[in-house]
Amino acid sequence: MFLACLVGMAGCSPTRGDAPCARSNQRGVAQIGLFARLIHRKAVTQHATYIALSMNTLGTAMNKVLVVVYSYTGTSRKVADLLCSQQRWPMAEIVEIRPRAGAFGSFRCLLDSVFRRHPSIRYEGPRAKSFDAVVLVSPIWGQRLAGPMRSFVGTRRNHLPDVAVISVMGGRGAPNAVAEVSQLIGRAPILDVAFTTHEVDNGSFATRLEAFGTAVRKAEGPQSTVRPADLSPQAA
Repeated sequence: MFLACLVGMAGCSPTRGDAPCARSNQRGVAQIGLFARLIHRKAVTQHATYIALSMNTLGTAMNKVLVVVYSYTGTSRKVADLLCSQQRWPMAEIVEIRPRAGAFGSFRCLLDSVFRRHPSIRYEGPRAKSFDAVVLVSPIWGQRLAGPMRSFVGTRRNHLPDVAVISVMGGRGAPNAVAEVSQLIGRAPILDVAFTTHEVDNGSFATRLEAFGTAVRKAEGPQSTVRPADLSPQAA
């Protein structure tokens, strides 16, 4: 169509006395403009399709890390929610078959830690082995790993990919929890970090949490990074 327009225009001389030729030139110019707009529209459509495919690929890559949380009071859940929001990662939850409540519930927490018991749990989430890494978010009970998280790790030790650990504590116990996770899965976590309940309550943990998430993402990339030394508070 483009060549036909040019040929039609070349056969006419743009003089005032030749009205049919002038109209032919006008039609040729209009057809060339239409052809140019069609080419532009096709290019825009192809570019938009490329962007959509790229974003879909990026979204898939960003979902290769799963956050698994157990929370008794809701504090650990707050940490997991923010991490998933910052990194756009999916979240799974550990739920106890026998809920805890009141003073007796707190006493059970202490007994679970002292005797390292494995309470019955229900896992609500996708298969962990489908991901490149799993971030475990758990409270510290009696300076040890919370019982329900112990149950999860112990029953799925052979199906867990790379593991990172986030501990939420009153003041101490995070290293003990990391050591127990290492013993259960037979290897050291790729990264770990600890937050105090005070940090979570006042929101000051957010910056370090985002840095931790970025470090986990990089650790699962082509080149792993050295563990940041300043992720965990000295009180842990």
